Amino acid sequence: MKYEELKEALRLLTKVLTDPRLGPDQGQRLQRAKRELEAVARSGKLDRERIFRAVRNITEVLLELV
Repeated sequence: MKYEELKEALRLLTKVLTDPRLGPDQGQRLQRAKRELEAVARSGKLDRERIFRAVRNITEVLLELV
């Protein structure tokens, strides 16, 4: 994942967080994932483990919505 892709993912995640179908717990989990990705972006080092944890949280929430 490149830095530009990470910025795009954060932008899209911000859009998803405004979806009214999200439950409170789901919103919190997505916020946690967003904070994790923001920390990775700030560090300048693309830490694969942190990115994976964030993506796992995002996909779990999105699977619940399907």
